[in-house]
Amino acid sequence: VIVASASVSAGGATANVAGVLSVVVDKSQAKVDASNSKFTSNELDSYYKAGNIIIKAVDDSTVLNVNVQAAASASGVNVGAAVTANIFNRTVTANADGAIIKCFNGNVLVSAESADRIVVVGAGASGTSGTAVNGTVLVIVRNNTVKVSAIGADTYTLITQEDVKPDYGYIKFTASCSGELYGIAGSASISVGSTAVGAT
Repeated sequence: VIVASASVSAGGATANVAGVLSVVVDKSQAKVDASNSKFTSNELDSYYKAGNIIIKAVDDSTVLNVNVQAAASASGVNVGAAVTANIFNRTVTANADGAIIKCFNGNVLVSAESADRIVVVGAGASGTSGTAVNGTVLVIVRNNTVKVSAIGADTYTLITQEDVKPDYGYIKFTASCSGELYGIAGSASISVGSTAVGAT
């Protein structure tokens, strides 16, 4: 997901105002529902073709949000503001409640994985020979829920081959959440002969 916003204001001897307001609400759901299902892997001749059973839900996303504003005038008052609000709500669920899973010469894996990369950039600049005021505000709310459920599931593996690899025959339930979050904010106010105020 890529979001970009820009605002530019330029004038002579009057007041100039430039502003950017960006609101991003990202709500996603990845769900695998295998409840009350039956899974049986085939008994194969070679351990190189083990009969693995995998029930997996994955959410992998990248979000880039860039907001830039600039206000400039020869004199007078310049006011600039960049405000960005970002709300991320993700749910990843792998459900195997009540499932019957029979695995021959292989592994059973029920997993839910969430991985995201979020980059939010807010920048503003204001310049004049009079009064320059500029501000940048970043708000980031991130909420991830990752869940694996196998309540009442009947799961087993059976190794029937003597030469099967020793790392076969496991039953694993995993839930993992990883992410990278970067917030970058900058504000500049330039006044040649009066007052300059900047805030981030």
